[in-house]
Amino acid sequence: DAQPMKPPPASPEEMARRAEIGRNYVIGKFKRHNKLQHDLACKIKMKNHAIRMLPRDTMWKEEALKVDVTGEGMVPKWRRIPVDTPPIPDFDISKFIVRD
Repeated sequence: DAQPMKPPPASPEEMARRAEIGRNYVIGKFKRHNKLQHDLACKIKMKNHAIRMLPRDTMWKEEALKVDVTGEGMVPKWRRIPVDTPPIPDFDISKFIVRD
């Protein structure tokens, strides 16, 4: 077998440029992550505050705290990982599973 060809070594200036690009990428990812986490935390706080504002021992509070797992917008139980897109209509995964 032939050895894979390696690219020529980068110059120190190129290595510094790549390091700066990588550093900026990580900083951007941290900022994006922190912004998303802050947004979720604010939404959870507002939801909990709204639930606390409901009158005690009423039907409204009971209905607000109910978890409906049979609803239209629920994730199917067969889906193993969360995804950003809805399932494809009439798609049968069993047609694509290879069994030995």
